[in-house]
Amino acid sequence: MNFDRLWFHYLYVAVTVPSVAVAILHGPAWVVPTLQASLFFPLFFRLHRQKHFLRLFALTCFWSALTSAVVIVVTVWYPLQAEHGIFRAAGYRDEMFTWIATGVGSEADIRQFLPQLLTQLLLFGAACLLSLGFLGLCLGAALLNYMSFYVGALYLKEGKAAALLLGWPPWALLRVAGFIAAAIFLVSLELRMWDEIPSPPAAGGDSHRKVRSLTVAARFLSDVLSYWKTSRKAWRELPFSWLWLAMGLIVGDIALKFLLAGWWRRLLLRFVWV
Repeated sequence: MNFDRLWFHYLYVAVTVPSVAVAILHGPAWVVPTLQASLFFPLFFRLHRQKHFLRLFALTCFWSALTSAVVIVVTVWYPLQAEHGIFRAAGYRDEMFTWIATGVGSEADIRQFLPQLLTQLLLFGAACLLSLGFLGLCLGAALLNYMSFYVGALYLKEGKAAALLLGWPPWALLRVAGFIAAAIFLVSLELRMWDEIPSPPAAGGDSHRKVRSLTVAARFLSDVLSYWKTSRKAWRELPFSWLWLAMGLIVGDIALKFLLAGWWRRLLLRFVWV
């Protein structure tokens, strides 16, 4: 079987993502994002190494959408188990319900939501750089799960289908896409660092170990300096277009949330909330 076929990638995601339901119902909260990332990461990394970035972006968006749908369904069918099986599920739901009912909360206050978003972005970036994207997928899945739990809980409150459409505001969709684009660039950056930085040569084991070690250290430093002088072209070949896309999507997320959150709350009050 040709594992590089596009249809196989989507079939693999469609088959593996529903397994998260079992983890939500039977496992501790930390298991859920770990399982999600573990199942998707081999395909994510394979496509990245092949530099199929556009295909990877589309597939990761599909993975995110399907993951959200599965979490929403589990929340609707098994709300108590989902509340205990999803990290920060109850806390985020209560925060959003309070904001919808009273207008009080971080959702429409840029002084509150901007530091939260920047903190999440920094943690996500560090996680991607430390693990070739695996820990970034874990963190992204955790964020995606509790936001999806809120959508399912919003539907359960009044049983209105509009909750499934309005539960995910447009700025949150931009944020998910922005994090995916950022992950593509950050994994490329880490791979470039590992591929390009020279490894120190062995010191040997004779009686002149100290002298030889100093020689090795000097040669290694010389190699590093030479590397920084000659590898500018290689660094320019990084997929910076994905970094610019990520920045644009995150800025769009902030702008839309700042401008539309109050109006979106009125939509929720009219069509979902009673």
